Amino acid sequence: MTKRQQRLFFILSTLLLTVQFKTNLVRVVGDGRFQNFAGNAGAFVVGRLGLSEQRGLFSEGGLIGWDEDVPEGVRARNYQSQIYFEDVPIRRYVPYASGHGFPALVFGLIDRLSPLEDRTNHRLFLWLSASFSAVVLSLFLAWTANTFGLFLATFCLLCISMSPWIVVSAGHLYWISGSLFIPFVVGLRLHQREKEGSRISSAIFLGVTALGVFVKCLFNGYELITSVLVLSVIPVFFYAVLDRWQLGHLVSRFLLVSCAGLGGVLLSLGLLIFQIDQAESMQVRGIDHIQQRFLVRTVGQEPERIDSRWEESVAATRLEVVRTYLNAGAFFRGARKRKVVVRFRFMIGLFVLLSLAQLLLLKDALMKPLLVAGYLGLLSPLSWFVVFKTHSYLHVFLNSLSWYLPFMLLLYVGVGYAIRLLWGRVTGSWTRASSLYRAPATATP
Repeated sequence: MTKRQQRLFFILSTLLLTVQFKTNLVRVVGDGRFQNFAGNAGAFVVGRLGLSEQRGLFSEGGLIGWDEDVPEGVRARNYQSQIYFEDVPIRRYVPYASGHGFPALVFGLIDRLSPLEDRTNHRLFLWLSASFSAVVLSLFLAWTANTFGLFLATFCLLCISMSPWIVVSAGHLYWISGSLFIPFVVGLRLHQREKEGSRISSAIFLGVTALGVFVKCLFNGYELITSVLVLSVIPVFFYAVLDRWQLGHLVSRFLLVSCAGLGGVLLSLGLLIFQIDQAESMQVRGIDHIQQRFLVRTVGQEPERIDSRWEESVAATRLEVVRTYLNAGAFFRGARKRKVVVRFRFMIGLFVLLSLAQLLLLKDALMKPLLVAGYLGLLSPLSWFVVFKTHSYLHVFLNSLSWYLPFMLLLYVGVGYAIRLLWGRVTGSWTRASSLYRAPATATP
């Protein structure tokens, strides 16, 4: 593809994904599920907008949250909209101190400068959230187009548009799930530029990766953070296999990117501790709050909460949690009694079949690193299910998104690439040497 074609595809992809993420135009999920996904988390952002209007952008440390003093008979999440849209005075603001709330800060600044009414600004913020996610995923598609061709990029665009877990979360005011892919996309881009001949120093790899993880944390805190850290090193292994790196080069690059990702998390934790310490409503120090929340999400240590579901999450084994997510739906259509569900375990089986096709038939130079990256990508969701077992048990309706970080994306590329290669063979134009990739004459030093 020419540079002009790549830019045109990127623009069209961004526009199409923005519309899909904002409107669910191609109804991959029901309207109720689309509109009510992670309703409380979205209400935290709206509650923050109301607080920013009444007390300033940096009140309560800039943390998102909501007014807990809700009138009788009114749902808490709906009441936050009343506060923001109708200027209802906030009486008891309770911060959600597990994330920075950076998008809410940006939205609050736009809200302050905008001459539009609050309801119109709210719709604008939803469009901005959808467009940001669309831009990040379109950058992945641009890499796909450059590496595998326009057909593959178009195929992946359609798959992403039809992916329920991405569609419901990409335009969400809190999740803005495109932010989860930032470390992956910047890693692919840096390694691609290096492959094309640009000299990329270790300092750039270190700084850009750390910044990518840090920005992700600014958007939605530490949601799926272990998955994101695994995702950030996947480009290293893809290009290591593709260009036959020496082991020493692979190990040093892996350690560099891993340390950069951890550095980005530590930097964001320092900022969050500062924010919590500035919040007047917080009755605990920032460092103590973070330690407490870590124990809650991993082993379920929360004495204030005792109910049957919580007890189940503590008692559940990690194998049971993983099995639950394997049985979760990757795609689903129809009403409850007639719902057709394609489960994630089927998608993994499809990836195994793809591997067998590569081993026995395709033997393609570009498919090999893609499969290696895909299998390593499975560690991304598994890391979250295992480490944050309690949270995973209780939030299947949220954490199934981790399968896309980046396993499902790589599966889409792999299936599309296999179709292209097999079609070439059927039409007589395919040979083992017809891969889109030409291996280097020597290994990368």
